[in-house]
Formats: sequence, C-alpha cells, structure tokens
Amino acid sequence: MGRSIGAMGVVAGVVVCIAASATAQNQVFNGSFAKNLRGWVQEPYVLWSPVDAHGLTSSGSVLVVNTFQMIAQGVEQCIAGPTIIPGNRYTFGGTMRIPSGQATTGWAAVGLRWYAQPACGGDPLSEQPRASVSVADGTFHTVGQASVVAPAGAASAEFVAYATKVEAGGVFLAYLDDLYFGPADTTAATPPEIFVPTGAHLIGYGGTNWRTDAELYNPTQGSVSFRMDLLKRDQANVTPLRMVDAVPAGTSKRFSDVVFSNFGFSGAAALRVTPSSGALAVTSRTYNQTTNGTYGQYVPGIPDYDAVLFGEEARLTQLTHDVATTSGYRTNIGFVNAVDMPITIEIELLTARGDVLGTLTYAMQPYEFKQIDKIFQKVTGNAVADGLAIIRTTTVGGRFFAYASVIDNATGDPICVQPASF
Repeated sequence: MGRSIGAMGVVAGVVVCIAASATAQNQVFNGSFAKNLRGWVQEPYVLWSPVDAHGLTSSGSVLVVNTFQMIAQGVEQCIAGPTIIPGNRYTFGGTMRIPSGQATTGWAAVGLRWYAQPACGGDPLSEQPRASVSVADGTFHTVGQASVVAPAGAASAEFVAYATKVEAGGVFLAYLDDLYFGPADTTAATPPEIFVPTGAHLIGYGGTNWRTDAELYNPTQGSVSFRMDLLKRDQANVTPLRMVDAVPAGTSKRFSDVVFSNFGFSGAAALRVTPSSGALAVTSRTYNQTTNGTYGQYVPGIPDYDAVLFGEEARLTQLTHDVATTSGYRTNIGFVNAVDMPITIEIELLTARGDVLGTLTYAMQPYEFKQIDKIFQKVTGNAVADGLAIIRTTTVGGRFFAYASVIDNATGDPICVQPASF
C-alpha cells in the first residue's frame, strides 16, 4: 500500500408494515467479513479467517499475522460520497481479539483518516482518531468512538483496522471483525443485508401477470428477527416501506405475492432483507400467473458483500432480442443501487463476437431499482441472436446488483440471468 495503515498524522411472529424512517446505516462494506475480504485494501500477512466474533459458521473475520516491530498491518477502506459532511458527528468501531499465550505483545485498533479529496486522495487532514485494545485474553472486545467530528474541508474518510507488534522478532496475532462507520447514531455491524434484485405485482407486456413469492430460511438454532424493505422502481428509496417479522429456528417462512400482500403495492420493486442477528437464506420466484397455472424464474437473494463494486464489471451473457413481438425473445436488464448515495451506471451492449452495439448511461438515486425493458432496441434496430451486457458504475464508492430477464415473446416465460463468474 502507499501508506501505513496504523500511521497517525420486531416482533416475533407478527408482520408489521410501516414507512421506514431514515436511520443511520453502516457505511463500511463487508465489515463482518462473511466470506472474504472483498472491498478492503489489505497489507501482506493479512488473511480471511473463519473465526467469527459471534461464533457464526456463516461468517468470519480478518486475521493479522504481524512479524514487523512497531509497523501496523491490517485493512483499510475509503468511505466516499455525500455521506461525509464537515462538522457532522460520526461514530466508528469494531471488535478485536488478541489470542492469549503469545510470546509477543501489541495492540489492535480501528481509526479514521479524513481527506479533502472525494476518493481519499492526497494527504490526510489533521491528526486522526484511534481506538484500541491490548488485552490478550482470547475474547473479542468492542472498541471505537461514539462521536467524532468531520473536520473542515473533509470530503471522504478512510477507515483503518490493524494490529501492531511491540517487540522485535516473533509473531503477533490479532482478529478484527464487525467494523463499522457512519453518522453518530450508527450501531455496530449487523449481519449482511440481502437483496432480491427484482420483484413485482403488475400487468406486464403482452398481458403477462407478474407476481413474486419470497421465502426466508433460518439455518440457526435461534429465532432470527428481520426487516424487509420495498425498493420501488424508478425512485429513491431512502425511507422505503418496511415490514418486520421473525423466522423461528430451523424453519422457513414464505411470503406469497409479497409485493402486494405484505406491502400493499402494485408495481415493480426490489426487496432488501436485513437480519437483526444470526443468519438468513433468502430466495424468491417471480412468475407469470395465468388461468392455466404459473411459470416463471427463480431469483436468488444476494448478500451485500457480493455486490458489484466500483472498479468491477458485471457480465450478463446468453441474451437475445427479436424484432418480432409475438415470437422469439426479448431481454430486460435490471439493476439496484446498493448504497445511499447517487451513482452512475454504464451498460455496454455487445454481440457474442464482441461487436459493440452501444453504451447506455443511467443516473441512479439512493437505493433505486431500475429495469430497462427490451434494452437492445435502444441501441439497434436489428435482431440480436446472442448478446452480451457489461455493466459497471463510474462512481467511486458505488456498488450495485444486476440481472437480465430473457422472456419468450410468445408465452411470457422468463429466465433469470445472473452475472457470469470467471
């Protein structure tokens, strides 16, 4: 890295639908390290570990293996965008574990650096706040500061978490977990939010009658309460409609026609599920309801740590567009802004041979869901037998989810295409 990380300078069983107030959200991405260190810049000798602060088998932490005397090793992440306002108060923290019985001593810490540039560029502003723990008892300890003021000129903040070894020689181990940063009433990191990137209760093209069922499964040994937010299409969703409920241990709960039955909404919307503790698996099915039965597409719930980040690309393959409206196929592409700031999305549409048909750009409001129907006809008047979409955000700190729905024009039968892995 270019700089040293440590340098100073519900009601169970009851569904309640409410309009959610604007609450302080953790601005740190993947702060619970559920599967990996995605989104974090890391020093050498920093690893993902399955050891979790809450003992969850579905999550982990950062393991720092520090062999350097008085040189910090750890992870860092830039918090960018309109979240940072000079003079406002913020809170930050995490949980730290220093195993007992080590031959060396040291400390684990979290802290901030404020920057005048929006992407943590240039030199940091003033001296930076820190909070640390040094007790080596093998248990996780919560550290942080409840109220720090963003200095004049601040446009971004770099969150750092690290471990420092005192003695020369030997190894110092420390675990870092549940890292969080946000406005002054932000609480410690919670289990990852889970997004269902598309859902509906509406009459669609060609008389299709779209409905969405969602199912939540609790694999843990305790009841898991959660909130579910409705992210309506083509609008900001800072204060979405919300329902709260709980799933008993080892059971699953289905919400049939969830968009209308649980939120009273007719239209298209994505869903966001936030467990209060523990873990949930979320799945959904969006289908065309006909007089002769249903047919539709499975749409998985995707944890926020699997969102597409700034600097990454989502690639959707096996896309088709026919000019005819009663035969062949059409392709709709949808995407959800996964952060509470505006971002810009670019969609590059190509043929399977790699010929670029055109690029589309969309401005996304905070937590907005958008779907572009028959997207290929926006860049070509010809049929596309085998197409590809490459989707990215040009906004620093942005992240999103994307999918394609390829629909049979004759029957209305859809398939859901998720970004290809490679």
